[in-house]
Amino acid sequence: MPHPNIGEQSLHRIKLIGRDFGQASLLPRVCHAAVIGERNYKKACAAVHKAGYATDPGYADKLIRLIETYGLTSYDVDAYETYTVVKGDSLWSIAKRKLGSGGRHPEIMALNGLKSGTIKIGQTLKIPK
Repeated sequence: MPHPNIGEQSLHRIKLIGRDFGQASLLPRVCHAAVIGERNYKKACAAVHKAGYATDPGYADKLIRLIETYGLTSYDVDAYETYTVVKGDSLWSIAKRKLGSGGRHPEIMALNGLKSGTIKIGQTLKIPK
């Protein structure tokens, strides 16, 4: 069953785990209190790691990289804004202007299902928030 945000997804998992140990009511407050309701995926990844879900010190960064590489935020509600391509735009320039770094252009490509960097004037693109 899909969940509208990462907090609810974590809560669902915690309840399933808690059912096995008879502690469902305690686990959300203790283990993932900082994740429940969190709308920023980077903060949520860091909170899950801090709560002890993973022992790898690079867990949050790896998880964030996967989310961004595969454009997984496109499945979130309100995870993007739209932008209409104008003359002179490139994915690099749009990423630099809208996301703060041209190096983030693969996020735009992934979110829009683009296989190449070719864009057209008037094309509407989803831009990650």
